[in-house]
Formats: sequence, C-alpha cells, structure tokens
Amino acid sequence: MIALKAYQNDAVEGLAKDTYKLLKVSHARQKMVFKAPTGSGKTVTMAAYINRLCEELPDKLDIVLRQIAFIWIAPNQLHLQSFNALKSYFAELRSIKPIQFEDISDGRIKPNEVLFLNWQSVNKEGNLYIKENESDKTLVSYINLARLNDTEIILILDEAHLFASKGKAAQELLQKIYAKIEIDVSATPLYTSDYSYTIKRQDVVDAEMIKQGV
Repeated sequence: MIALKAYQNDAVEGLAKDTYKLLKVSHARQKMVFKAPTGSGKTVTMAAYINRLCEELPDKLDIVLRQIAFIWIAPNQLHLQSFNALKSYFAELRSIKPIQFEDISDGRIKPNEVLFLNWQSVNKEGNLYIKENESDKTLVSYINLARLNDTEIILILDEAHLFASKGKAAQELLQKIYAKIEIDVSATPLYTSDYSYTIKRQDVVDAEMIKQGV
C-alpha cells in the first residue's frame, strides 16, 4: 500500500464522510464532485477512498445497504492506466478487485469490485457492452442483477469534464446506469454540488508533488 500525503488523507476523509450521508438518502444519481489539480495523485486518492469505504461500510449499521460495487469510466485509454494503477495499489489486498468487462462472472458486478470502462465503449446504443444480446451480457443487466443482490453502485467519472457532462448520449447512459452516487473527478469540473471536495493546489505544492507555477 502507498503512503498518502496529508492532503490526500484529508480528501479521503471528506469524500467518505459525504458518501456515508448520501448512502442514507432514498433516491439515486446523487452528484459528488472531487476537484484535484493535475499531479496531485487523484487516482491514488480515489483508490484509498474505495478501500476506506469497503473497510468501514460493514460496520455502518445506520446505512441499510452496506455492499458497494464501483464502476470507473474514463475517456480514451485512461481507464487502462487507472486499472493498472489500482491493480498495483491493491496487489497485497484481496478485499478490492479491479476488473474489466470480460472479467465479470455470475452475471453481475459483485461487492468490492471496481469495473473499469472506456467511455467510447459505452457511449452509444449499439456499443458491445450496451447492446442487448441473447445471452443478456450487458452493462445494464450486470448492474440490475447487482442491485437485486443488495449491492449499491458508485460511479466514478474520471476526467469527467472531457465527456460525462456533455451531450444527450452521456446523460442517457448515466440514467441507464442509475448509480446511487456519481462522482465527477476532474481538475476542472463542470458541475457543482453541495457534496464537493477540493484539493488546494498550494497544498500539493507544499507537499512537493508539483512545482509552484510562475
């Protein structure tokens, strides 16, 4: 496991606190925003956040559903970078399982799994992971079966400003996924939310992760 910087620990604390609040609300598609400067280590921070939830949720008896699966969507090939980063991060743990679409078994996404998807593979009705087929092996069917097994879905939209806030296709897909919580992760988020956490650039500079700009 990687040792976090102080500002990353604070971010995990803040994100987890808001998540626990939103998991108690009855409706879905609740928006969270995580604003993190480029170079601040947002992928590691999100990995630590996922780990925190999976460790703590079983003891949160005031939350009805305490099983969570995660879907991580990123544009272009960034999902592969994040997938490999989380595989490395969780290499010593068996509790969190990063997976790709082909790794899904038993017709559903299981608790503590993190499914990584490329935005271009799911943003159109005819795409392989979305298109209905005889075997019913689609993203939506996998999500629906997860819900039937009392598993909430948290959707992580990495670099969300590049795709997730734009256009009809994006909104239609997010509605189909119908996650309990959607988290926009970006250095320049387009949405605002009452449930937002911002890593301040100066904190990243002070931690010597990036240099002070001219």
